[in-house]
Amino acid sequence: MVFGFGEGQELSEHTSSRPAVLHVLRGEAILTLGNETVEAAAGDWIHLEAHLRHAVRAKTPLVMLLLLLKG
Repeated sequence: MVFGFGEGQELSEHTSSRPAVLHVLRGEAILTLGNETVEAAAGDWIHLEAHLRHAVRAKTPLVMLLLLLKG
């Protein structure tokens, strides 16, 4: 799935029953991954374990690809 966010838009904290990979295609984001907060920018890949609490906030206009993996 491809997601697009305007600057400052957020996807609130949630989990997924499947592991996933996020690929930031354009822009910058602040990601909450469990108890960690990390910054991500175009070209970054982030692996998310199944059931990991996570959230996304766009620092700039953001486009990212979400790949859900088979458990």
